[in-house]
Amino acid sequence: MLTKYLVKKIMSERHAIVKGQYCLNVRNKKEKCRKCIEICPVEAIKQKETIIVIDKNSCNGCGICNVVCPSQALELSGLSKKIDNSKLDKKAILIGCQEHNEQMDIMFSCLNGIHAESIAALLLKLKEKDIYFNVIECKNCNIESDSFILENALKEAKKFIDSLKITINMELIYKKEHLPIYDETKLTRRELLSLITKKSGEITQDITNHMFIDSKEGNLNHREGLLNAIENLGEAIDENTLINESLFTTWDVNLNCDGCSFCQAICPWNSWQIEENEDQLVIKHSARTCRSCELCFKLCPNKAIERASCRLYYLQQDIIKREIHLISCSRCFTKYILKDNGVEVCPSCARSQIRRFV
Repeated sequence: MLTKYLVKKIMSERHAIVKGQYCLNVRNKKEKCRKCIEICPVEAIKQKETIIVIDKNSCNGCGICNVVCPSQALELSGLSKKIDNSKLDKKAILIGCQEHNEQMDIMFSCLNGIHAESIAALLLKLKEKDIYFNVIECKNCNIESDSFILENALKEAKKFIDSLKITINMELIYKKEHLPIYDETKLTRRELLSLITKKSGEITQDITNHMFIDSKEGNLNHREGLLNAIENLGEAIDENTLINESLFTTWDVNLNCDGCSFCQAICPWNSWQIEENEDQLVIKHSARTCRSCELCFKLCPNKAIERASCRLYYLQQDIIKREIHLISCSRCFTKYILKDNGVEVCPSCARSQIRRFV
């Protein structure tokens, strides 16, 4: 009972934090995003003008908000960077929430609060194991009354892993009689006292530090964890492999593009880069940093951005999406993109000419 109390106390000290620079409400004033507000089971998230505010005292640290956030602007605080692999040596790994900590190998505040990218990282880390998710009590949970969010995240993670042609042995457990036989690890009194005297952020046994991450702030970072897991696969996966778009997105740029740089300005994660290189504009995109929020796709003034297929090596480098030739204006010598109208002066000089004749 004391161990269970201790773990619950650790979980209760965690809360969601919002990184405003990544929030879509700051980037898109026309269409407000309220997904985190609507999903929060304890109404701890409010909106003040364009800013999302989280009441730390009300937040229960379940993490569901960070699962639904389209731009990954939400994180969970207080996660340790350390990893304890002592319970990962056996074949069957049982994953559950804090309510089942006496029987779980890996625990989370709430299973519905695990992001699909973190699930994919976890499954890749444990790919040689038999992995079980204990959702027996999810239907009676006072946080979220079913495991639908978890199951959807598992589907997205599995689509990605399947595209890598990696087989994962995974199962959801809905009934107690289907639980695998659990060889419980006993804590000595000395070990338990050692846990109690440590700061909660440093405790590494049976809590969500098993996310296999290394965030500078010690917070849960889905993308870092998944990229690390992919890189640890090494040469086992062909870098030209087409990967499922469930977790990573890339885009093509069509001929409508006029190099306006709107995509670069609006992207929360700076995934678009537009560089002037001698007599051309080079437009690059990073699938590694893109969070698939679709803001660029929806708001591009020229409808120049289209969804494209993604290959594994796109996660290692920026990919050139288009190169646009530049010419010099015959009046001011500024470099600009020649359009189909045949006007051989830059837009600024063209407007000046029009004003003179009006």
